[in-house]
Amino acid sequence: WEGTIQATSHDYEIYLREQHGGWQTSLDYRGQREGFGSNIHVDRFDLNHHMLWNIGNYMPPLFVIGARMELVGVETDQPVRAVDADESLPLEYRVFYGGADNLRGFARKTITNNNLGYLTAAYLGVELRLIEELPWKLQPFGLFDVARLGGRSFTLDEPIFTSSGVGVRWPSPFGTIRGTAAKGDVIHSDASTAVIEEEWVFFFSFGQEF
Repeated sequence: WEGTIQATSHDYEIYLREQHGGWQTSLDYRGQREGFGSNIHVDRFDLNHHMLWNIGNYMPPLFVIGARMELVGVETDQPVRAVDADESLPLEYRVFYGGADNLRGFARKTITNNNLGYLTAAYLGVELRLIEELPWKLQPFGLFDVARLGGRSFTLDEPIFTSSGVGVRWPSPFGTIRGTAAKGDVIHSDASTAVIEEEWVFFFSFGQEF
């Protein structure tokens, strides 16, 4: 079973290419029921909220603040074993973090809970972007991400993951080009995060927005 509910403000639609106003919220659900073409019982809920503020309401904007939030909860009676074990929870129901979509100071999908994945996630990312002040329409920005994850359903574990850094956005005639450089940090590290490297990570993307 899968379904999505989405709400978008009028300003977000108008300024979708420019990325300087409005909000968008979505709730995604995916689930399986034992006995209905499945041998497992599991529900996954993903709530995402994205907001953009034009500081001072200047036109064209001078500064834009972007914020994105994500809450993920997975409920299951299925044991979480190694990803290649028989009767283990499928990968699409496990949460793996790191990368340009969330914690930009960590390599993609490297926060794995010892390769088991997580069942709960809470994430906040923020950007402050300068608009129309540099040549060639280059838009520099500062970024900060923070997240807590949990290996059990609807429970967050102690480690806190953060990433901070800088980036640049170029709204080229053929699509948005973005690059970021950020360093990841783990606060209150435990056995599940001991192998995670805290280092500078660089991302480059075409067509992807914050």
